[in-house]
This record gives sequence, structure tokens and C-alpha cells, in this order.
Amino acid sequence: MNARRDLLLLAVLLAARPAAAAVVAASGYAAHAIPTADTVAGGVVRRGPAVLVGQGAFGAGGERVVRLDGGGATTVATGFNSLGGFDLDAAGTLYVADNGGEQTGAATGDTLFTIPDALTRADAVSAAGQEVLPEGTIPFAMDVLVAPDGSVLVSDAAGPGAGRVVRVRKGVAADLIGGLNIQGIALGARGALLVSALDDTYTVGTILRYTLRGAPRGTFASGLSGAFDHVLDTDGDVLVSGSGKVVALAPDGSALPDRASGFAFSTAMFFDRARDELLVLDSGVSAIDAVCRDRDGDGVCDVDDDCPTLADAAQADSDMDGVGDACACAGGPIEKARVTIGNLVTPRRRHGRHQGLDDRAHVARGGSRHHGHAHPGPRRVGHGAERDHPRRRLRRPPPGRLEGRQERRLHLPERPRPARHPEGHAEAVEQDAGAAGIRRHRQGRQLPRRPRAPAAQRVRGTRQRRRAVRRGDVPRAGARAALRLRRHAREGEVRVGFG
Repeated sequence: MNARRDLLLLAVLLAARPAAAAVVAASGYAAHAIPTADTVAGGVVRRGPAVLVGQGAFGAGGERVVRLDGGGATTVATGFNSLGGFDLDAAGTLYVADNGGEQTGAATGDTLFTIPDALTRADAVSAAGQEVLPEGTIPFAMDVLVAPDGSVLVSDAAGPGAGRVVRVRKGVAADLIGGLNIQGIALGARGALLVSALDDTYTVGTILRYTLRGAPRGTFASGLSGAFDHVLDTDGDVLVSGSGKVVALAPDGSALPDRASGFAFSTAMFFDRARDELLVLDSGVSAIDAVCRDRDGDGVCDVDDDCPTLADAAQADSDMDGVGDACACAGGPIEKARVTIGNLVTPRRRHGRHQGLDDRAHVARGGSRHHGHAHPGPRRVGHGAERDHPRRRLRRPPPGRLEGRQERRLHLPERPRPARHPEGHAEAVEQDAGAAGIRRHRQGRQLPRRPRAPAAQRVRGTRQRRRAVRRGDVPRAGARAALRLRRHAREGEVRVGFG
């Protein structure tokens, strides 16, 4: 068995494949291409607007790493021979595998490399000098994965029965999994490690499940038409490359409709969760194939669509509000609406209650308001205030004057409620009754009516009430309550004297 010969044979077969005419996405998805200046090679990753992808020709120093972003294409690393997979850590450091160290004239290879500040650097570094492990440590370095604990996992595709997964931590390599024809590695659901392997013919693929410590957890899927690389999408589906299509598997491993087809030979992949988009490298193509979600089938990715639920390939937006005309005219659900709120008035608090704009408008129309309650008015406002009359109603105040003279005229400060006193204190009971009458009057309520007394008694009570009011002994608004207490006093319940 000669694993290197097998890999070279596979590379020759890939190069001999005819170029695909066009990539076709499954229903509910759209495919488009991100052009590159040279043939894609190795791996691909994206973070934010920056895409890092391998480009160039197989051979000593013939491949490089290029960043694509709003500023165009920037080469960030050179001098690679046969690029493998890519992965980024949280700090923006790019980890790259290379398995072409045996090429004549190669300065380095067959190990793991690091490219610091790959997302922002403006100059290119040489592969020689960026090795994490000594040259030749991983002869068939194929795929790279930054683990949650900060270590880096590298697959060594040495061939059937000889492949392994190597864990690299602080510059030290240790075997994690071995004895397989291992190709790609990726994180699955619930932190599981998914490892793809090929049979001896390199045509039938299997995906195995392991823990991050290397303990086997069974087979996830088998009998696949190839297994070069695999990723997890936002739905929890596993997407597998390694043939003329990208295969989709449900979270339980069952087959789903192919995510895309029409590739010459799909190789490295990356799933951008922020855009819900899959990036795929095709053999011998100068472009990155992208497959994104497209619910309305208009060929525009949902993340870029100004009306993602209604087909609108033209993306017309006449008022430039971010919502397409198709959504605005059809009255369908709007997912990117923006609401602008201005000229807000903060309600003032009075007596522990909010006074809103509706109350102010009501007062301006001639109504009254007490304790935060608007009454239909006109109504007598309170003790000592003038009586309302149709000819004396308030006129509508000019704008901006509502807070001044007329509000001071309409709203009287609330009298503090007297504390209750024990029975037997006649004056306190009378004072409480008067305050209660004022409060009930302000709240617009009517005291419950009692059965009418005989005419003589009514006349006598009225005269007594008028004399008490003229003397100022009983507040005007509390006269009814005082008379009621007077009647109770006559009946022997309470002793009250009016002098």
C-alpha cells in the first residue's frame, strides 16, 4: 500500500474531470458564485465580510492563501505546496494544513501552519517559518479543526487503516483517533466530533461519531457517495462533499434531498451561520460556489433579500426603506421594517397618577380633571371655586399655554386625608365626614340617597345647614355629610354640636 501514490492518483482523477456546467441548488435554496483570480485549492473560511481561500497550482510553493473582502483580493501567505483545510480561531489566527512537503523544491510542508491576523494583515507571510510543528510531522495533513478547548485537531489521511486524527496543543502533537482512512473532521451536534472516512476504493464514505477525547460513539451515516468534507448547518443537518454533489443528512443520519449538484468534484466546505450560507470549493474552478437559503425562489439569498417571502428578482425598493416594493404592495409579512418615533411627550405625574395627552385635550375642550380622571364637565371644580355656567366655560387655550394659567385654575392641590380618630371625638368625626364629602364630590360620585324625611324636618335641616355654611363651620361640599351626622346625633348615635 502506498498512501501517497493513492492521493496523487486521486488528484490526477480530479484534474481529469470535465468542468461542471453550473451548480444547481435544492428547492428553497439558491446558488451563486464568488469569483477568484486563480484556481481554488485547499480550504475556505469566512468571518464577517472577509473570505479566506486557497488559490494556485499544485507543486512546490505554487499555492497561497488569499483574503477576499471589500478592499478586493489580498494575499496573506505564500509558499505552500498542497494546501489542506483551514480554520480560524477567535483571535483571527488562521490554521492551515499542507501535505506536499515531498514535492521537489519544497521549502516546507507536511505539517500545520499558522497565519496571525489573517483577517486584517496587509502583507503576506511565507509558509516557511510559520510551522506549528516541525516539517514532516503530519505527512498527509488533510483537514483542520480548532476545538472548543483551544487545541487544534488535524486529520492525517495516510490511507486505509493508517489514517489518524492528531491533537496539537502548545506545540505538542498526540494521536487522538487512529486506524481509519480518515478525511475530514468537524463538530457535530452536542459537541460530538464527526469524522469522515473512505473505504479502500476511495468511493464509499462513512461518517463516525466520537467524543472530543477520542472515544467512539458509533456510526452517524454510511454508504455515502464519497466523504471528502462535512459541515453542520443551522438546521442541524450534516452536509457532505466528495462527489458531484453535496449530500444532506438529517440530525439522525437519514438522507435528505441533495443540497446542491452540478459540481465537477466538491471538496472543502465552510458553513457561514451568520448568513445561513454554504461555501463549497469545486475541483479546477476559479470561483467559490455559495449555496444559500432562498424561500421565495427568486435567486436572491434571504439574508440579502429585501422581501424574502415574495419573489422579487429585481429587488425594487422605490422609497429606499429596506423593504422591497413587492412586500409593500402585496401587504404580506414585512421582516425588515423600521419604525421611526419622534416628538414624544413624557406624561407628567400629578397626585401619583399619569396625566396623558388625552386628558389635556379633554380639558382644553372644557372638561375637568381630578385625581387623573377626566370628567365630561362642565362641573363645579372644588371648594371656593366659581360655579360653571354655559357663558363662563373655559375657552380653548392657545397652543403651548395649557401648562400655565388655565391648568393652575383647573387643578387644586389635593387635601391630605385626615387620620381616623376613635369614636367619641365629635369634631374629628365631623372633620372626617366633611373630607369624605369633598373626596366623593371630586371623584364625580353621588352619595347614596336616603328615604325622604317629612317636609317640616327637611325645612329645619335646610335652615340649619345654611346657617352652618354661612358661619363657615361646615365646608360647602361637605354639608350633606354634616347633616347626616346631625341626624344620627338626634337619633342618639353621635353627639355633635353646631353652636
